[in-house]
Amino acid sequence: MINYNIQHCILPCKLYLLKIGRLELPPTSLQPVYLYENILESSDASFEYTAQTNESAPAGMCYTSATTGNPNGVVYSHRGIYLHSLSIGITDSLDLSERDTVMPIVPMFHINAWGLPFASVWFGSKQVLPGPMPTPYILLRMIEEEKVTIAAGVPTVWTAALKVQEAMKADLTSLRAVICGGSAAPRSLIECYEQNLKVPFYHAYGMTETYPLVTIACLKSYQREAPLEEPYKTRATQGLLVPRLDMKNVGPREGFNQERRRMDLLTRFGKRFNGSSQRVRSLCDRGPSSEMGRTSSCICHVERCGAASWRQR
Repeated sequence: MINYNIQHCILPCKLYLLKIGRLELPPTSLQPVYLYENILESSDASFEYTAQTNESAPAGMCYTSATTGNPNGVVYSHRGIYLHSLSIGITDSLDLSERDTVMPIVPMFHINAWGLPFASVWFGSKQVLPGPMPTPYILLRMIEEEKVTIAAGVPTVWTAALKVQEAMKADLTSLRAVICGGSAAPRSLIECYEQNLKVPFYHAYGMTETYPLVTIACLKSYQREAPLEEPYKTRATQGLLVPRLDMKNVGPREGFNQERRRMDLLTRFGKRFNGSSQRVRSLCDRGPSSEMGRTSSCICHVERCGAASWRQR
């Protein structure tokens, strides 16, 4: 019986929606309660939205502990999701198209699966969702069977998959891009995928507050002809800033002077940013699709933030 006295532990609700993977409602004391699957079965496939939603209205919310350890709720607007979907779909980002089959191995509670479900719908890409507890074997089998072209996950996922692939020998020829983020990917991991498996490996960086993509390590045309050592140096960095954002770095003493100017020049002219990690204390970014607000507690309180607000990391 589904009870657990949760009805008395949460805020008043108009209804309770259960998603349990079956069409029969189990015994429960929750009232009123509905099954998600039943609602889908009875819905009209030709439904069209009639209400005009304000583009600045909240569309979703995720929580992050960031670097402080204190939970911050980040509220996403329809406009922000729209702009982020556009920026990750363009050629020098993820280059999404109707021909792609996208498999986000990150869950929706991890920054909306990095925004891939929204962008994939926009560009018409097929989506493959691996479920709540995918093993490396399941992931490799799905890539082979569904002919996945783009897969996205954290470094631990790709490290585990690499070990299983050594014995499994799954057909990964459909993969044209592995997207890796969440933490820094070792250069050795990038080289293994690109040299041994012949799968392009893209290192990306983002934040919960930025929907999330901020930078991605894509090679410029002139870098593709460079000696083998140089492209891997670039692949192992966080890459270049994607459209829609500005970025600056703040040094320990210079504040917003020399270090800010250096970052402004580097991002403005598309140069690769590295080699100054010892002088950089934090990175800040801003843009029209940075967070629209943060919640101060579990009860949502949206604090409006303009495009001029810098997000510090």
